[in-house]
Amino acid sequence: MKYFIPCLFILTACQSEAELLPHAQFASNLVDLCGQTFEGEVVSDDPEDADWRGETLTVGPIDCSEVEVKMPLAVGEDRSRVWTIMPASANKEWIKLTHIHTLKDGSPDPVSRYGGRTVNDGTAIRQEFPADEFSKSLFRENGLDASVGNVWALEITPDELLAYELNREGRHFRAEFNLNDPS
Repeated sequence: MKYFIPCLFILTACQSEAELLPHAQFASNLVDLCGQTFEGEVVSDDPEDADWRGETLTVGPIDCSEVEVKMPLAVGEDRSRVWTIMPASANKEWIKLTHIHTLKDGSPDPVSRYGGRTVNDGTAIRQEFPADEFSKSLFRENGLDASVGNVWALEITPDELLAYELNREGRHFRAEFNLNDPS
């Protein structure tokens, strides 16, 4: 099911999919996921991710509003993470990814609301989000200096795959979700 959220995406009735800019094509692929839930797994082999590799990852239900797309992420029973995406709109040509974390008691995690925005067009399938200045400051304040170089990525291959990545020097994390079998 395809949703159209008028204020959120650069999509017009007169444009074909081929005429859309990469950000708008990506946003269209993202909107196709609204209301659905998908299971996935960690596919990277970094030893730091051993705990996550033993868990089922669940993203969703994906909630789309007029201003953002919220993608709750569960790692096994841990539901403390949400990816929030603010897609391109008529007044901005970038997409923003924010990570929201809570502690076990539900209160905000001190390291939360970090992320970045696209710095180039990307593609209809893949968008990358280098850490923004707010995130870099937050990481430094919390002794997470290695995270200053974070670049996150989202990939959506329609009807096949949703992937989330974290990359920086010496670190690669990738999780993949099967779009063929929504929960």
